Amino acid sequence: MFTFACLGLLFLPACVTSAASIRGTRDGRRAKGENLDDLSLLSEERHAPAHGGASRYLLTRKRRLIAHEGVMRTLIIRVTDGDGKQPFSDARRESDTWFGTYSNNLSGNANSMASLYDQCSGGKLNFVPATHSDLVNGVLELTIPDKLTGLGMNAAGELVRAQFNALNPELGIEFDAFSIILPEGVTGSGGIAGKPGQYQYYGGTADQSLEVVMHEFGHNIGFHHSGVAGEGTYDDNHDLMGCCAGAQQMCFNAAKSWYSGWYNGPEREGHVDVSHFDAPGQWWNGDLVGLDDYLTGNFDPADHGLLLRTKGGLYTMFNRMKGVNAGVKAYRDEVVIVQQWGEGGESDVMAVLGAEQTRYTFSADYYDFDVEFELCEISIPPVVTGPLIEIRGTASQSSTALNFGASLAIDGNLDQTWAGRSVTHTTGDEEDMDPWWALVLDDVTEVEHVRILNRADGCCSHRLNGAYLELYDEGDEIIFSRNLGTADDVEDVYLGKVFTVKKVQVKHHGIRIVSLAEVQLFAPLVDARTGMSAHQPDYARVLTWISRGGEPQISCETSLAPTQSRAPSLSPTYTFQPTIYRAIPSDVTLLRDNSPCISQINPINHPDRYKCLIEPTNFSNKPGKWVRACF
Repeated sequence: MFTFACLGLLFLPACVTSAASIRGTRDGRRAKGENLDDLSLLSEERHAPAHGGASRYLLTRKRRLIAHEGVMRTLIIRVTDGDGKQPFSDARRESDTWFGTYSNNLSGNANSMASLYDQCSGGKLNFVPATHSDLVNGVLELTIPDKLTGLGMNAAGELVRAQFNALNPELGIEFDAFSIILPEGVTGSGGIAGKPGQYQYYGGTADQSLEVVMHEFGHNIGFHHSGVAGEGTYDDNHDLMGCCAGAQQMCFNAAKSWYSGWYNGPEREGHVDVSHFDAPGQWWNGDLVGLDDYLTGNFDPADHGLLLRTKGGLYTMFNRMKGVNAGVKAYRDEVVIVQQWGEGGESDVMAVLGAEQTRYTFSADYYDFDVEFELCEISIPPVVTGPLIEIRGTASQSSTALNFGASLAIDGNLDQTWAGRSVTHTTGDEEDMDPWWALVLDDVTEVEHVRILNRADGCCSHRLNGAYLELYDEGDEIIFSRNLGTADDVEDVYLGKVFTVKKVQVKHHGIRIVSLAEVQLFAPLVDARTGMSAHQPDYARVLTWISRGGEPQISCETSLAPTQSRAPSLSPTYTFQPTIYRAIPSDVTLLRDNSPCISQINPINHPDRYKCLIEPTNFSNKPGKWVRACF
């Protein structure tokens, strides 16, 4: 099965590359005596290992790319055909688009494919260059005898596949995913990918587009297209499977995110599943946080959800425009409800809840009930931070250019310009692969927030794109890591909880430059009442319930879903009726804390009911074994 994505882009002439070159022949054997300088890299005695099966060595259609997690060795095959025609982009630019090898300087993108998947998955999915003596930064230059001009992308890709498969049992290049970049003259401009699968073909200038490459790898994972109900297949502009030019700092919609499996770990369960609700009167009311708050740890599964699944194949999320999702193209800071049937299905935007619309009713002929939604509140509190920590420690870096040393990032000078002479700078050459800047503190220190002042003089702020912030404990074990993505002039990283830190490191992979104006650390800001962090996430409070014929009528007010908090309220609310059902005598007033009510369905022992915690009374074990009375 194939899926297609096309995007018109600028024409870019081909360039000369330094990547190793391999030639195929009509009978599938490697040509001898051609491109001797490149072929000297090969070993005539090297063969593919016998163990592990052919899937690591042959370009096949059958293998699913991944189980959505892991380290994926990725091979780029840049093709020159029998007429000498090459792709529009050179090998260095291909590697930069896929892996950010050259700090995105050559690709011109805000992120690399590998960096953006790393960010969106919370570090669970990592694409790395395949390694081999015949590859340069993951790219293989392959010359084939076939003339590809006039062929479609699929036919041309099949010829390349056959040539490589004849060569690689001897070469032994191992990979988990592969991308074939077709030369000028192949008809069509866009991408073709297996869904699911491990391959993509690119024609025209599509390989220069981060958006197209992200889209095609999404198909490999198993994602289908994302559209808008009643409009088009590609019209969901808050999802990379439906979006558009310039979508370089955003992720996927609620349905794709649910099936990715990236957000339902045992310690941070982001899934809220009420898809079993099918009886009128069943309801859920809770807070959905944005993706960035979830990924940075500003999330408590006892208080928050990330993704909500309900009946009707409906998936809901708060599309907060922040951090990893700061460049989202549509429905910014609104609640988006999409429909998708099954893991590999297409999705459609069904409703967007925000200032203009706060309620949505889903009805279908195949249900005898409706699924109702109401947006109760969107909360984006002001940013708060603890006191600035006076840094006492030693800074170092992997290399130094022009005497712009590591200590300039902790000198207290906040000037972010090169002219101010307070910006660090590594050399950015091949002798300083994977550059870094590090601060070792004199004493372990409690840190909740790190601020990185980037260079901001209009020249080189992009150099920090895709860098990693890492924190280490006293035993030099890493305790926090985050990809900074598209770096801002001032990059605030809220850690989500308090870390006891001995070392702070900012690092890059590949041939990069690390350039920092200042690094600041902030102590925890503690709520005096609760003793916990005062930094709270942004959220959207959403109510969903099942109705039939418009009944029951539940709203944010009448459901009386209590405000959730990390600790009981000091001023509990008075209520005469904690649920929509009249089950409390009219002369009884309950004083309730802020714990959420619990829906209990048990037709054997008692009618369906809701339990709500109230202020402690005398001990009672009727009904149940709750220390507090319940009705």
